[in-house]
Amino acid sequence: MNANKTNKSNFAYQAVYTYLLNWIEALPSDVEQRLPSLRQMAQRLNVSLTTIKYAYSLLEDEGLVYARPKLGFYTRVCRSVLPIERSASLLDTVFSSARQPGMLALSSDAPAMLLSLERPLLMIERELARRYPRSSAPLYQPFGELELRSVLADRYTRSPHRCWQAEHVFIGCDLRSVLELSLRGLSLDGKVALVESPCSWVVLRQLLAAGMTIIEVPLAEDGRLDLLQLRRVLDTEPVSVAFLSSTTNVPQGGMVSAADKQQVCRWLAEHDVWLFENDSYGEFCFQPAAARYRDFANPDRLLVFSAFDKVIGAEAPYGYLLCRGHTEQLRHLFLQRAFRLSPIRQKAIAKLFTTRRVELHVKALHKLLH
Repeated sequence: MNANKTNKSNFAYQAVYTYLLNWIEALPSDVEQRLPSLRQMAQRLNVSLTTIKYAYSLLEDEGLVYARPKLGFYTRVCRSVLPIERSASLLDTVFSSARQPGMLALSSDAPAMLLSLERPLLMIERELARRYPRSSAPLYQPFGELELRSVLADRYTRSPHRCWQAEHVFIGCDLRSVLELSLRGLSLDGKVALVESPCSWVVLRQLLAAGMTIIEVPLAEDGRLDLLQLRRVLDTEPVSVAFLSSTTNVPQGGMVSAADKQQVCRWLAEHDVWLFENDSYGEFCFQPAAARYRDFANPDRLLVFSAFDKVIGAEAPYGYLLCRGHTEQLRHLFLQRAFRLSPIRQKAIAKLFTTRRVELHVKALHKLLH
């Protein structure tokens, strides 16, 4: 009987120790964190105070926590790099690496992590909610808030020949959903897609989900496409759609020249290939007047897509697309999906654009990114 009690006691403190160790590892390592009191932890885990105290003392001996008289236990600031867990899963490896202090995962909502507009966005949202408690706009807008769609159409219009209307803009809950509906609406599921390499993981993941065959065209160190290989692929493969970055491609950070973009658009038009221009990082090009693919592309075979979170932050996760052709099919699919997006938040995002808050914010981000 005594031996059984001892075994149970050993098992209890070991389980508590493991629980606390996992908890501490999940906390930020660059700031102190106060841990629950002995009594709180004992009640939570349904064990004795003695067991909790012993587990805390083990952590204290290892230098992971320390006691403050009359205040409790605190984690120690640790700036050392955590060991990266090796796993057969690429996602597990990315997650483990992203937990290192000061690290960000590619295709996350960085660079908004460096400096976000979330606080101004929420302030504007609260102000709008007080000012317009009962909006006269329709409660159900499956393509997105009309005010925000109009702002995006104006923002992308650059000339009378390269203009957009609100009816060409569609807003969804996130970028992945927008891409999914775009591929389905244009009957591109299962077709051959041409992408630049390296390509955004978000884009690749959605192409794989759509059962598409993916052909990557490598980029040179200066950011230029391998035009000879691109031409050979277009001549020999049944390519239906090309995914290309509007300006700066990520993660390489290079930029294709205007002449190369114009040549690529000629070849895509010759082969009747859809161009999906990825404008997710279009705001972060250090050359404001840099040419976009949409300046040269066939407007009837062009779709531009992006998301707000790269600039504003996680409080603005909505994805959007602009497309002049096949809008009836897109309307039908967006009606079927029936996104339920906050009208007030969309109005607040529109306000950030119309008051030039986004423009000034991008300039501040450029200085950080330099």
